[in-house]
Amino acid sequence: MVLDDWHAFLGRPSLPWVVSTLGNWKDNFSEAELTSCVETATLIRGESSKLPVHAIGPAMVYQTIKSIRTPWAVLVKLDTLPYSVVRAEGWIDRLVEDVERHGYWGATGSFRPIDVRLGKCNAFVTQCFSENFSVFRPSEWLKAVESEGGDLVSRMATGQLEPGDRFGTERAVDNYMRKQGLFLRFVSDTPDRSMFHINQWGERLLALRERYLRREGVEPYLNLAVPERGGPGEIHPWDRYYGYPKPALLKRLRIWAGVHRRRLLQR
Repeated sequence: MVLDDWHAFLGRPSLPWVVSTLGNWKDNFSEAELTSCVETATLIRGESSKLPVHAIGPAMVYQTIKSIRTPWAVLVKLDTLPYSVVRAEGWIDRLVEDVERHGYWGATGSFRPIDVRLGKCNAFVTQCFSENFSVFRPSEWLKAVESEGGDLVSRMATGQLEPGDRFGTERAVDNYMRKQGLFLRFVSDTPDRSMFHINQWGERLLALRERYLRREGVEPYLNLAVPERGGPGEIHPWDRYYGYPKPALLKRLRIWAGVHRRRLLQR
Protein backbone atom coordinates (compact mmCIF):
# COMPACT_ATOMS: atom_id res chain seq x y z
CA MET A 1 0.00 0.00 0.00
CA VAL A 2 2.52 2.61 1.10
CA LEU A 3 4.94 1.26 -1.50
CA ASP A 4 2.29 1.78 -4.17
CA ASP A 5 1.70 5.29 -2.84
CA TRP A 6 5.40 6.07 -3.23
CA HIS A 7 5.51 4.55 -6.73
CA ALA A 8 2.69 6.86 -7.79
CA PHE A 9 4.06 9.85 -5.90
CA LEU A 10 7.58 9.61 -7.34
CA GLY A 11 6.29 8.94 -10.83
CA ARG A 12 8.93 6.23 -11.38
CA PRO A 13 11.94 8.57 -11.60
CA SER A 14 14.87 7.79 -13.86
CA LEU A 15 17.25 7.92 -10.88
CA PRO A 16 17.32 5.00 -8.39
CA TRP A 17 15.40 5.20 -5.15
CA VAL A 18 16.22 3.58 -1.85
CA VAL A 19 13.38 2.32 0.37
CA SER A 20 14.17 2.09 4.06
CA THR A 21 11.87 -0.51 5.68
CA LEU A 22 14.18 -1.22 8.62
CA GLY A 23 12.89 -3.82 11.08
CA ASN A 24 9.17 -3.20 10.81
CA TRP A 25 8.18 -4.03 7.25
CA LYS A 26 6.38 -7.30 8.07
CA ASP A 27 3.79 -5.29 10.00
CA ASN A 28 2.62 -3.63 6.79
CA PHE A 29 4.02 -5.20 3.66
CA SER A 30 3.94 -8.67 2.21
CA GLU A 31 6.99 -10.32 0.64
CA ALA A 32 5.26 -10.02 -2.74
CA GLU A 33 4.75 -6.28 -2.33
CA LEU A 34 8.39 -5.71 -1.49
CA THR A 35 9.61 -7.99 -4.27
CA SER A 36 7.46 -6.11 -6.79
CA CYS A 37 9.51 -2.93 -6.36
CA VAL A 38 12.97 -4.54 -6.46
CA GLU A 39 13.39 -3.65 -10.14
CA THR A 40 12.99 0.04 -9.42
CA ALA A 41 14.13 0.41 -5.81
CA THR A 42 16.88 -0.77 -3.48
CA LEU A 43 15.43 -2.12 -0.24
CA ILE A 44 16.96 -1.66 3.20
CA ARG A 45 15.44 -4.54 5.14
CA GLY A 46 16.51 -4.47 8.74
CA GLU A 47 14.84 -7.75 9.74
CA SER A 48 17.85 -9.64 8.40
CA SER A 49 20.17 -7.69 10.65
CA LYS A 50 21.30 -8.75 14.11
CA LEU A 51 22.04 -5.15 15.02
CA PRO A 52 20.11 -3.45 17.84
CA VAL A 53 17.29 -1.09 16.81
CA HIS A 54 19.36 2.09 17.27
CA ALA A 55 22.08 0.73 14.97
CA ILE A 56 19.99 -0.68 12.10
CA GLY A 57 19.16 2.69 10.54
CA PRO A 58 22.54 4.40 10.18
CA ALA A 59 24.55 1.23 9.54
CA MET A 60 22.29 -0.17 6.81
CA VAL A 61 21.60 3.19 5.18
CA TYR A 62 25.35 3.82 5.04
CA GLN A 63 26.14 0.42 3.51
CA THR A 64 23.34 0.73 0.96
CA ILE A 65 24.22 4.23 -0.20
CA LYS A 66 27.87 3.21 -0.38
CA SER A 67 26.89 0.57 -2.96
CA ILE A 68 25.06 3.00 -5.29
CA ARG A 69 26.98 3.96 -8.41
CA THR A 70 24.60 6.47 -10.01
CA PRO A 71 25.05 10.27 -9.81
CA TRP A 72 21.76 10.83 -7.92
CA ALA A 73 19.44 8.83 -5.66
CA VAL A 74 16.18 9.20 -3.73
CA LEU A 75 15.84 7.94 -0.16
CA VAL A 76 12.43 7.37 1.47
CA LYS A 77 11.24 5.68 4.66
CA LEU A 78 8.04 3.66 4.75
CA ASP A 79 6.66 5.30 7.87
CA THR A 80 6.44 8.45 5.75
CA LEU A 81 3.17 8.83 3.83
CA PRO A 82 3.10 10.61 0.46
CA TYR A 83 0.07 12.22 -1.17
CA SER A 84 -0.51 13.97 -4.47
CA VAL A 85 -3.74 15.00 -6.18
CA VAL A 86 -2.26 14.19 -9.57
CA ARG A 87 0.49 11.84 -10.66
CA ALA A 88 3.29 14.06 -11.90
CA GLU A 89 5.63 11.97 -14.04
CA GLY A 90 9.23 13.11 -13.95
CA TRP A 91 8.86 15.71 -11.18
CA ILE A 92 11.83 14.23 -9.30
CA ASP A 93 13.97 14.61 -12.40
CA ARG A 94 12.84 18.23 -12.69
CA LEU A 95 13.66 18.72 -9.01
CA VAL A 96 17.19 17.47 -9.65
CA GLU A 97 17.51 19.89 -12.57
CA ASP A 98 16.44 22.74 -10.28
CA VAL A 99 18.93 21.66 -7.60
CA GLU A 100 21.77 21.55 -10.13
CA ARG A 101 20.76 24.86 -11.73
CA HIS A 102 20.87 26.74 -8.43
CA GLY A 103 23.83 24.96 -6.88
CA TYR A 104 22.02 23.26 -4.00
CA TRP A 105 23.53 20.17 -2.34
CA GLY A 106 20.29 18.21 -2.77
CA ALA A 107 16.63 18.33 -1.76
CA THR A 108 14.72 17.18 1.30
CA GLY A 109 11.26 17.30 2.89
CA SER A 110 8.69 15.57 5.15
CA PHE A 111 9.44 17.57 8.30
CA ARG A 112 9.55 21.10 9.73
CA PRO A 113 13.16 22.28 9.74
CA ILE A 114 14.06 24.84 12.37
CA ASP A 115 16.18 26.91 9.96
CA VAL A 116 14.07 27.13 6.78
CA ARG A 117 14.55 30.34 4.79
CA LEU A 118 14.05 31.72 1.30
CA GLY A 119 16.80 30.91 -1.16
CA LYS A 120 17.28 31.55 -4.85
CA CYS A 121 14.19 32.25 -6.95
CA ASN A 122 12.00 32.27 -3.82
CA ALA A 123 12.60 28.57 -3.19
CA PHE A 124 12.72 27.43 0.43
CA VAL A 125 16.07 26.04 1.60
CA THR A 126 17.43 24.38 4.73
CA GLN A 127 20.64 22.91 6.15
CA CYS A 128 18.70 20.10 7.89
CA PHE A 129 18.73 16.71 6.15
CA SER A 130 15.99 14.08 6.56
CA GLU A 131 16.22 10.39 5.65
CA ASN A 132 12.41 10.29 5.49
CA PHE A 133 12.65 11.87 2.02
CA SER A 134 15.74 13.25 0.32
CA VAL A 135 17.28 13.55 -3.13
CA PHE A 136 21.08 13.69 -3.18
CA ARG A 137 24.32 12.63 -4.81
CA PRO A 138 25.45 9.38 -3.09
CA SER A 139 29.10 10.39 -3.45
CA GLU A 140 28.46 13.73 -1.72
CA TRP A 141 26.41 12.05 1.02
CA LEU A 142 29.31 9.69 1.74
CA LYS A 143 31.74 12.61 1.81
CA ALA A 144 29.54 14.40 4.35
CA VAL A 145 29.11 11.37 6.61
CA GLU A 146 32.76 10.33 6.42
CA SER A 147 33.91 13.86 7.25
CA GLU A 148 32.14 13.71 10.63
CA GLY A 149 34.53 13.75 13.55
CA GLY A 150 34.88 10.82 15.92
CA ASP A 151 34.61 7.22 14.80
CA LEU A 152 31.02 7.13 13.51
CA VAL A 153 32.00 5.42 10.23
CA SER A 154 34.05 2.71 11.92
CA ARG A 155 31.20 2.07 14.38
CA MET A 156 28.79 1.70 11.47
CA ALA A 157 31.15 -0.70 9.72
CA THR A 158 31.38 -2.93 12.79
CA GLY A 159 27.80 -2.48 13.97
CA GLN A 160 29.04 -1.26 17.36
CA LEU A 161 26.84 1.82 17.39
CA GLU A 162 25.66 3.61 20.49
CA PRO A 163 22.08 4.76 21.18
CA GLY A 164 23.10 8.32 20.36
CA ASP A 165 24.13 7.20 16.86
CA ARG A 166 20.55 6.47 15.81
CA PHE A 167 20.42 9.79 13.95
CA GLY A 168 24.17 9.93 13.39
CA THR A 169 24.14 10.04 9.60
CA GLU A 170 21.50 12.79 9.49
CA ARG A 171 23.43 14.77 12.08
CA ALA A 172 26.65 14.33 10.10
CA VAL A 173 25.05 15.73 6.94
CA ASP A 174 23.59 18.66 8.92
CA ASN A 175 27.03 19.48 10.32
CA TYR A 176 28.60 19.23 6.87
CA MET A 177 25.98 21.61 5.42
CA ARG A 178 26.76 24.24 8.04
CA LYS A 179 30.55 23.87 7.81
CA GLN A 180 30.56 24.12 4.01
CA GLY A 181 27.83 26.75 3.71
CA LEU A 182 25.68 24.43 1.58
CA PHE A 183 21.90 24.22 1.33
CA LEU A 184 19.19 21.71 0.47
CA ARG A 185 16.18 22.68 -1.59
CA PHE A 186 13.26 22.20 0.80
CA VAL A 187 10.16 20.53 -0.69
CA SER A 188 7.36 22.02 1.38
CA ASP A 189 3.94 20.46 1.88
CA THR A 190 0.75 21.82 0.35
CA PRO A 191 -2.85 20.58 0.58
CA ASP A 192 -2.43 19.04 -2.88
CA ARG A 193 0.94 17.36 -2.31
CA SER A 194 2.55 16.37 0.95
CA MET A 195 4.83 13.90 2.74
CA PHE A 196 4.07 13.16 6.39
CA HIS A 197 6.51 11.30 8.60
CA ILE A 198 4.05 9.77 11.07
CA ASN A 199 6.52 7.68 13.11
CA GLN A 200 4.03 4.79 13.40
CA TRP A 201 4.00 1.18 12.14
CA GLY A 202 1.67 -1.80 12.06
CA GLU A 203 -2.11 -1.44 12.05
CA ARG A 204 -1.74 2.11 13.28
CA LEU A 205 0.15 3.08 10.12
CA LEU A 206 -2.51 1.56 7.85
CA ALA A 207 -5.37 3.24 9.73
CA LEU A 208 -3.62 6.61 9.59
CA ARG A 209 -2.91 6.14 5.89
CA GLU A 210 -6.66 5.90 5.18
CA ARG A 211 -7.35 9.12 7.13
CA TYR A 212 -4.38 10.85 5.52
CA LEU A 213 -5.47 10.02 1.98
CA ARG A 214 -8.94 11.36 2.80
CA ARG A 215 -7.12 14.52 4.04
CA GLU A 216 -8.74 14.31 7.46
CA GLY A 217 -7.18 16.81 9.86
CA VAL A 218 -3.99 17.31 7.83
CA GLU A 219 -3.98 21.12 7.86
CA PRO A 220 -2.20 21.64 11.22
CA TYR A 221 0.60 19.32 10.09
CA LEU A 222 1.27 20.82 6.66
CA ASN A 223 4.66 22.41 7.18
CA LEU A 224 4.10 25.00 4.45
CA ALA A 225 7.78 25.82 5.02
CA VAL A 226 7.00 27.00 8.56
CA PRO A 227 9.94 26.51 10.97
CA GLU A 228 9.35 24.03 13.75
CA ARG A 229 8.34 25.61 17.03
CA GLY A 230 11.33 25.32 19.34
CA GLY A 231 14.15 22.82 19.07
CA PRO A 232 14.25 19.02 19.42
CA GLY A 233 12.57 17.86 22.60
CA GLU A 234 10.61 21.12 22.98
CA ILE A 235 7.57 20.04 20.96
CA HIS A 236 5.39 17.08 21.89
CA PRO A 237 5.22 14.15 19.42
CA TRP A 238 1.42 14.46 19.09
CA ASP A 239 1.94 18.04 17.88
CA ARG A 240 4.69 17.02 15.47
CA TYR A 241 3.42 13.75 13.98
CA TYR A 242 0.08 13.35 12.24
CA GLY A 243 -2.17 10.96 14.17
CA TYR A 244 0.30 10.36 16.98
CA PRO A 245 -1.56 9.11 20.11
CA LYS A 246 -2.30 12.00 22.44
CA PRO A 247 -2.30 11.31 26.21
CA ALA A 248 -5.32 12.10 28.34
CA LEU A 249 -5.76 15.72 29.43
CA LEU A 250 -4.57 15.09 33.00
CA LYS A 251 -1.32 13.51 31.80
CA ARG A 252 -0.74 16.39 29.36
CA LEU A 253 -1.20 18.87 32.21
CA ARG A 254 1.38 16.97 34.25
CA ILE A 255 3.81 17.03 31.33
CA TRP A 256 3.22 20.76 30.89
CA ALA A 257 3.82 21.38 34.60
CA GLY A 258 7.01 19.29 34.54
CA VAL A 259 8.40 21.22 31.56
CA HIS A 260 7.77 24.59 33.19
CA ARG A 261 9.19 23.41 36.52
CA ARG A 262 12.44 22.40 34.80
CA ARG A 263 12.64 25.75 33.03
CA LEU A 264 12.21 27.62 36.31
CA LEU A 265 14.94 25.56 37.97
CA GLN A 266 17.32 26.28 35.09
CA ARG A 267 17.06 30.04 35.56
